[in-house]
Amino acid sequence: MAGSRTVLSFLATVVVALAFNPAIPAGKRWTTVSRGTVRRNLVEQKPTDAFQELLEAGGDGPKLIKDMPSALNTAVLNGVVPALAAAAAGASWAVLPPPVAAVAAYGGSILGAQGRRKMVPAMDAAAKLELAELLAPGDYTSITPTTLEAIQTKYKVPDEVFTDIKVDLYAKFLVAMLRSPEFKTSELKECAALKEALAMDGEALGDAFFACAEEIYTTKVAWTNTKVLEDPESLERMTLDKCAFLASRVMGDHDTAEGAAYTLARIVTILQLESKQDLEDRCFDVAMPLYQTALDTVLTKLESVTYDNLAKARASLGLSDRQVVEEHESVFTNELCSIMEKADFQLDKDGVARLAKLAEVLGVSDADREAMVLEQIIPVFEFDINDVMARMMEDPTAEVSEAVGVVCARMAGLSMTPKQAQSVIVNCLKANLAKPFEQAVSYARVDNAKGALGAMQATLESKEAAAIMLEALEENKLVPVEVVDEFFNSALPPVSSSIAKQLYTGMLLDALEAEEPEVMDAVAELEPMLGLTDADVLAIYNKECGPVLNTKLKENLWKMEKGECSPEEAKQALDEYTSAARVPGKVLESVSMSTYQERLESVTSEGKIMSKDERADLDNLRTFLSIADADVLHLHLAASSDAYKKSCAEAFSAASNGIVSAEYREGLAKVADRLMISEEDASKLFNLAARAHLEPMAKKLVDVFERNVLTKEQYAQKHGTDDGEDFTGDGTGDKSLGIGEGSGNADLPGACLALAQFFEGNGLLPEESDEEGAKEESPKYAVTASGLFQEKMFEELFRTFKVKSMQEQAGSKYDLAAKHLGGLLGLPEGVTDRITSELGADVYKNFVGQLLNTKGTVEPGDFQQLVTIQQSLGMGEDEAMELLWSLKKGFVAKKIESALSVTTNPDGSTIAEIKAVAKRAGVDIGSDMELEAKTLMKLFLADAKDAVLSGRGLDKATGEPSPEVLSQVQEDWGVETDVAGGAFEEMVKSGLAKAAEQAQGALQRDDQKTALEALEELIAFSPFAGEGAKVENEAMKVDLVKVYKDAKADYVEGLNEEDAKKLETLEAALGASVLHEGRRKSPIGTPLSHAATKINRTQKNPKAA
Repeated sequence: MAGSRTVLSFLATVVVALAFNPAIPAGKRWTTVSRGTVRRNLVEQKPTDAFQELLEAGGDGPKLIKDMPSALNTAVLNGVVPALAAAAAGASWAVLPPPVAAVAAYGGSILGAQGRRKMVPAMDAAAKLELAELLAPGDYTSITPTTLEAIQTKYKVPDEVFTDIKVDLYAKFLVAMLRSPEFKTSELKECAALKEALAMDGEALGDAFFACAEEIYTTKVAWTNTKVLEDPESLERMTLDKCAFLASRVMGDHDTAEGAAYTLARIVTILQLESKQDLEDRCFDVAMPLYQTALDTVLTKLESVTYDNLAKARASLGLSDRQVVEEHESVFTNELCSIMEKADFQLDKDGVARLAKLAEVLGVSDADREAMVLEQIIPVFEFDINDVMARMMEDPTAEVSEAVGVVCARMAGLSMTPKQAQSVIVNCLKANLAKPFEQAVSYARVDNAKGALGAMQATLESKEAAAIMLEALEENKLVPVEVVDEFFNSALPPVSSSIAKQLYTGMLLDALEAEEPEVMDAVAELEPMLGLTDADVLAIYNKECGPVLNTKLKENLWKMEKGECSPEEAKQALDEYTSAARVPGKVLESVSMSTYQERLESVTSEGKIMSKDERADLDNLRTFLSIADADVLHLHLAASSDAYKKSCAEAFSAASNGIVSAEYREGLAKVADRLMISEEDASKLFNLAARAHLEPMAKKLVDVFERNVLTKEQYAQKHGTDDGEDFTGDGTGDKSLGIGEGSGNADLPGACLALAQFFEGNGLLPEESDEEGAKEESPKYAVTASGLFQEKMFEELFRTFKVKSMQEQAGSKYDLAAKHLGGLLGLPEGVTDRITSELGADVYKNFVGQLLNTKGTVEPGDFQQLVTIQQSLGMGEDEAMELLWSLKKGFVAKKIESALSVTTNPDGSTIAEIKAVAKRAGVDIGSDMELEAKTLMKLFLADAKDAVLSGRGLDKATGEPSPEVLSQVQEDWGVETDVAGGAFEEMVKSGLAKAAEQAQGALQRDDQKTALEALEELIAFSPFAGEGAKVENEAMKVDLVKVYKDAKADYVEGLNEEDAKKLETLEAALGASVLHEGRRKSPIGTPLSHAATKINRTQKNPKAA
């Protein structure tokens, strides 16, 4: 009884627990009192405390089930539960073992159906408690998949529920871990170990993190203000960041990329983060302090650390190489500064080696390492260089070798290469130059000449010190010679041209006043440094030094000319001054040229021609000033060109025909020599004078042209006309040879010849090359009439000249004008060629047209004259033959057009005439002509109809259609075979039907003559038709035959043989009889009823061939 009571008491306890405490209790939650309090309270807490808390709050029922002996546990699970199920189904308790039956009966009486359903959650809770009990110590090595399976089997937990249990346990573990907001690297391993112990997949792991995030949101986000959540130091913000970091790292390591992304997206949403980037930034903030700790360890254990060690540390924290670049550079730079501070701002080999090792571990490239090292050591090196330069400026007598030694020592102490040191040295020297120069620029901008001069003198001193230093560095192979040579060209900062000129002018005036050669040399060296061009320097010297030099020069000239000194003494005095003042040669040259120009203008003013004595004085002056003759030719040309052109004009006017005589030519040569005008320039001036003389000649030539082409009334009103009007005189614009007579018989060809002779006599025509095989080029005329009148006027003048010269048939009289007139008038070569070609074509067309109109052909005897015309017009042989052929075809085409304009249906005589014209002209209409298809078809059908009606389309021997004749007709007109066959068939059918209709109509009107004519056509068409004539009335057929027979029969002898055959043909046609196997054949044996009948399948189209 005692044992039974014990069992019953236990069961009652279980039932009560199941009835009133079925839910799984939540873990304890802590609240923040203060950050320090919380951190102190959390020091001893561990994530596995969550499992212990679960065991403590697990509920009595589940605990009793979990803690019962294994046999009893099995009895309850295997006996009570089925018994309760059986009771619920109405089974008898007697079937159960007595103890079990008692328990079941008792439990059933208490629980009823509702209690029985609550037994299952208690079993699940018991399974969770047992699993939590295994996990609570924190050692998961004893937990295997077999262990998990045993627990699941023991409590009959379905797979989905068991997965939910593991998810819940993992979530509680995470929540407990987040009670400490500070992240520890060991926590990642703990998370991974628990995941492996629970055999969780990525999906379950994601659900656990999401459940944890929900709990964190409820406790840390929902009731916390935004300011606290945005404070990186607040416990709430640190907890959120840690949650995000753990989720990112664990899910990234233990789930697929898609699964991890999905889980993190859910966490971003539940924690109300701004974006995925916000989550990544929080992860970075958590990971970076830990990584910085790892970097601190690297510095203390550099020799034993490798790049791979750091890479693994980064990977464990989820940091990419890109994210740590800045931190690596900071560590490297700090270590570099530390090394230099400890070594009195030196960087020895050991320091370089340590930095190289550190760069290797940090993954810093050689280029970046060198850049970071230079960034720290260059200021140190610059300080020493500037100090050396300052000492050299203070004590110019100091040994430069000592300064170079300091530079070399510092370079070695900083482990700098010569290439690295070179750029630093050059930049420092430029900076030392720039400082006083920039002060000078500032003074110049406020017009402080004294301040600017002092600063520029300091700039010169810095320049001198820099030059000494560069020279010494070059000797020590620290700076290459090309750098030294180019240094001062870019040593000074760029300034505006006006400021540069202002500074240079101040230095120049100071140097001229000092008259010290060294200062003048130093000023000259400033020119390229200031970016001044030779023209700039010349302008400054001319402005500041030129007036004084000019005065000195004139004083010496005056003394020399007055006899107070010899030319040699005057020259020596001038040289001494320019040498003392360091006047550049270009300035002296400029002043000398200016002086010479003044003297030259004085003897050539107002167009005068200098005398021999004046020319001798100029020669002596050039010798004194050391000026070469070639250097003043341009001055003489400018001063004396008008005088020479005037002399040329006088020479032109002296000759009646404008051709300068040999005596005048010789005189012009002497004038040019006196005036020092070169032969080339004299020729150009002569041409200009010729152009001026050409103007009245051109006006006279145009007047002659107008007299040839204008009527008297038009000529009288010419001053009221525009040069650009129609010059043909009749208002038609006709440019053919039919130019009418003008107002007079002015000799236009003669006037044109006179113009050409003017050019030839004065040597103005282009020279012709005598070399064999020389390439023909368009002649270039030095002088033309271009621009004196509109080009259209000259075009018509040239055209009229060509016509008139051909009409006069004066042989080679006008050859000179014909060859050069277009060029003399300034017409482009293309224009003259076009006009000549047009005129040639007109003449040729007129002659050939006359032959064709009178003879219908060009006979062999006519070709000699054609060749003569061709040669006189300069036409090519191919061009002439092509034109002749075109004219012949045009002649035939015109005849065809004329014939078709008279009638739309040409008869046989018209066709014969057209063929005759084409034959005489030597033109094959079918293959040579390019007539419209409808025109060719009309001519073909007319010819074919004539062949049918005239009977020439029949074979005389057989009386059948002749394929050869009809094919020849088709070939003559160049109609395509397929098209010709169909058109011919349609024409025959139409003609046959029309003839039958006309015959019937005429017979009904008792017009036997017309009926007979229609029957003749019917008989003619019949052999070519594929069917008989359509006459429905049998009596009409008899009457038609009778009319024809009566008309043709002789009263004595009857019908002759030919008429008898025709009568037979008529009877057959009217009887609609079908001959030769029921169908009459076409001329080549193909049924004419076929729409694509061919006149001759074996005959190729000659046009196509």
